[in-house]
Amino acid sequence: MPKSKVVEKQHLPQKTFWHPYSLQSLTPEKFIKVVNLILKGEHILLRFSRGKRPEEEATHLVTPEEELPGMVS
Repeated sequence: MPKSKVVEKQHLPQKTFWHPYSLQSLTPEKFIKVVNLILKGEHILLRFSRGKRPEEEATHLVTPEEELPGMVS
């Protein structure tokens, strides 16, 4: 029987750009941490427009200075 291969984990850089769909899969604790980092400006939330051609979709980055709809009072 062949030996199983041991896979070494590589150190990847910390994720700093977030797609809204990827935030949906986070645990509540991790979601809160990431949203706080986005609000502080340390991480970036990508914004995509619907109904446009794929070349035009990922064009806008949300900055902390922009208004967040209904999330922050």
